This record gives sequence, structure tokens and C-alpha cells, in this order.
Amino acid sequence: MPRRSLLLRLALRVSLASLFVNLAFPKAGFYVGDVPITAGYALLGAAGLLALATLLLRRWTLPRPTVWTLAALLPWIGTSAILVVLGDNQDGAVSAFSFLVSAALVPVLALLTTSLVLRWAPPRAVRRVVLAALGLVTAWGLVHFVAMNAFGAFPGVPFLTVTGAELDLADSRNINRGGIFKMVSTYNNGNILGVNALTWFPAAFAFAAQHVPARWVWQGAPRLVFLFSLSRTVWAGWLVMEVVNTVFARRTRTRLAGLGLSVPLVVAGVVVVAGILAANPFDFLFDRDLGGRIDQFQFELAWLRTSFTGIQEIVYTSILASFGVFGLATFLLAWTFPLLLPAHGPVGKAAKVGLVAYLFVMVSDGAFPLIPTQHTYWTIAALAVVAPRAREGGS
Repeated sequence: MPRRSLLLRLALRVSLASLFVNLAFPKAGFYVGDVPITAGYALLGAAGLLALATLLLRRWTLPRPTVWTLAALLPWIGTSAILVVLGDNQDGAVSAFSFLVSAALVPVLALLTTSLVLRWAPPRAVRRVVLAALGLVTAWGLVHFVAMNAFGAFPGVPFLTVTGAELDLADSRNINRGGIFKMVSTYNNGNILGVNALTWFPAAFAFAAQHVPARWVWQGAPRLVFLFSLSRTVWAGWLVMEVVNTVFARRTRTRLAGLGLSVPLVVAGVVVVAGILAANPFDFLFDRDLGGRIDQFQFELAWLRTSFTGIQEIVYTSILASFGVFGLATFLLAWTFPLLLPAHGPVGKAAKVGLVAYLFVMVSDGAFPLIPTQHTYWTIAALAVVAPRAREGGS
């Protein structure tokens, strides 16, 4: 067997492993000092190198939509890297390095490896990986949520569902909401779980609609992840996701059923859970202080800023405060560009629903620099723009 064929197979297997681990077990790994080393990002780095070698040695090019998306990323990568490295870094070297990895390197690697998988791997392989991750995240999330609220403690699996052996989730992860613990599943944080689920679950739902029995279970049970995240940001994003999903539906009857059934159910479920968490559910849902984030709107507006202050919950104001109007413009160009490209078929359209949901939640809490958020976003972006070409050249 030719060496290049072996290289391609290795690149595909490592890329598929990276995809699965980052979706299903994003916190698996260990610590070197205070620095977390996650298995998913280690696999992503290895997969990225193999994918690049495969591209060079096999003399084939990435799909054009991926090339265009990478080109749209370049102004942001260049601007942010220059301003962080040469500007006044007020958030520390470790934070700046972590930001550049999440905001510049991870998007490129995720686009590269996912595009390679979608172009060369059998479509059923991608579907199996995504659905396996969906089932694991949902099942473990429900078991962990019930056990935590029934017994007050339920340790994770060291080095798999938690990084290293950090098992004190209730104390260190801020998941206690008035005596009720958030669902965290393998993401160990309710907001990170909810934000990432909003991004990749719609595509998973579309995969589940293809040749999967008991589709209503695959469509319904994972939505409990949104509800039990106990996050107002996730609830708002869930509502947006359902509305956009019904708009993208092919049949008018499906659209009307979605707006008339799913949206009221989301609202009712959220109000009931909010009523359990607070005496006045509407005061809880419409917090004027934005959960303590109102101060993030206080900064001096400038065309270009060279003072990196870190990325907080409200992503757009953080970008504006650290990089100015020009930096925000390059950011918006990069993160919205995949929506401008055509996506044919239910999976590609569903992937765009996830992208819209994430762009929305960045108004409140985008979990931007936190693992695995940017890998999730750009993996789904690749799925949205490369899906029409998934069968080309595949084996």
C-alpha cells in the first residue's frame, strides 16, 4: 500500500478521534502545573499536522468554501496577534497565549481537520461519531444531574470526564443554583455545556434524522441539556435556535408546527424551572444587572486599541474594549462569514442554525476562550460550508 495512502488513513483516523473527544470528552486530560493539557486539543494538534502533510504530499486542495473561510479569518488573526503581542497586555502572558490559541490557531486547525474528514471520510463515519458524542453527553449529563441533585455529590471519572483528578465540581465550578445543581455532563460547567450544545446539537439532530430509529428520543432527550443547564444565556439561545430551526425547515407545515409547538414548550419549561430557582421567575429571567456583567459595557470607544484586557462573558464588548472598532469589524467578518456561503442539505442548514445560536449567545456569555468552544464553532462552520462536497473524492 502506498505510503501516502497510509498517511491519509492516519490523518482521517486521528481527525475523527479529535472530533469525537472534543465533542464528547472535552475536559479529558491532565495538568502540567496549572496548565491543563486536554486530550482533545492534543489530538487536534496532531490531526492538524497530519492533515497539512496530507494536503502537501497528495497535492490536493481544500474545498473552495474552506479556503474562503480561512481567508476571511486572516484579517482577524493578523490584527489580534499583532495587537496582543506588540500592545499593552494587561491580562498576563498566559491569558494572552491562551487567547491566541483559542481565537487564531484552533479555528484554523478545526477548519482544516474537519474539511479533510468531510471530503475524504465516508459520510456514515462522521454521522456515527457525532451521534455517539450526542448520546454520551446527553446520557452522562442526565445521570450526573439526577445524582448530584439527589445526593449532593457525584464524582466524575478522573482524566476522562474531568481534567486530571479535580472532582470537587460542586465547590469549584459555580454550579449550585439555590440548592439545585446545574447539568454539566462531561463539560464540567453548565454554561460551557449549554453554549457548546447550542452550537453542535442542531447538526447532530439533522444526523439523527437520517437512518436512526426512535428519532424523537434523539431529538427530545438532548434538549433537556438546554433546560437543565440552568443558564439564562443558554435558555435565550435555545429559543433562538428553535425559531431559526423552524424558519430553515423545508415544509411550511413543519415551520408552523415548530413555531406553534416547540417555542411555547421552550418558554413554558424555562418559566417553570426559573420559578423553582427564584420566587419571582421573571425577575430572575430579566436581570437588569445582566448577572453582574453590566460593567462590561463601561470602556472608552476607539477606532483601534492596543490594550488587551482579556475576553470576558460578553464577547463583543470584550473585543471592542481590547481591539477597537477595527478589531471588532475583522472579528465579525470572520465569525459570520460561514453564514454567507451556501449550505445544501439538512445537515449543512442545521449547522448554520448552530452558528446563529452561538453568535447570539456571545451577546451575553459566549464562553469564548474556554475549551472546547472555538473548536466546536469552527468544526460546525466547516460542516456548514463543506457538507455539499462531503462525497467528493471520498472512499
